[in-house]
Amino acid sequence: MSSRVSLNWITGARFDLLWYIAACTTGYALVYLNAGLGTDHECTALEEANEKLGLGMRIMIREGSQAKNMADLLPLVRPETARRFLLVSDDREPQDLLQEGHLDALLRKAVSLGLPPHLAVQMVTLNPAETFGLHDRGAVAPGRSADLVVVEDLQQFPPLLVFKG
Repeated sequence: MSSRVSLNWITGARFDLLWYIAACTTGYALVYLNAGLGTDHECTALEEANEKLGLGMRIMIREGSQAKNMADLLPLVRPETARRFLLVSDDREPQDLLQEGHLDALLRKAVSLGLPPHLAVQMVTLNPAETFGLHDRGAVAPGRSADLVVVEDLQQFPPLLVFKG
C-alpha cells in the first residue's frame, strides 16, 4: 500500500482508527502521524516501540488472553516516558476475566515486573482518558469525573470500596 493510499484511507475514518496503527515501518508510522493518529497497540518488540515512542506516539502495551507484550515492552516505561504509555487488555477471554480479572490483572502483572504502582495506575486511568480526549475524566481533581476504587495494597490491588463518580 502506498503512503498516498494509506493517508486517504486513514483520513476517511480518523475516529474509528484513533487507536489502531498496525506494525509498520517508520515511513508508514509517519503517514499515520501526519494524518493525526498517534497511538499504537500493535507493538510487540522493544525496538519497534522505542522507535515509535521517539516519533511522539503513545504506546498501548497489550496484555490479553492472546497478545502478551507487557514483559517485552515495560522496560521502556520510565518516569520521564510513562505519560506516553497505556496498559490495555485488547483481547480478554471470558474465562480469563472471571479467573484473573481485567485491568486489575494488568496492574498486578506490571507491578510484579517492577513498574512502580503509581505509574501502573496512571497507565490505566489518566493516560487513557487523556489519550482519547476524555478531559473530564481519569483523575481526582476539580471539574473531573472519576470512579474510585479503594484497594488494600498496591501489589495485588484487592478492592475494598468502589465509588461511582
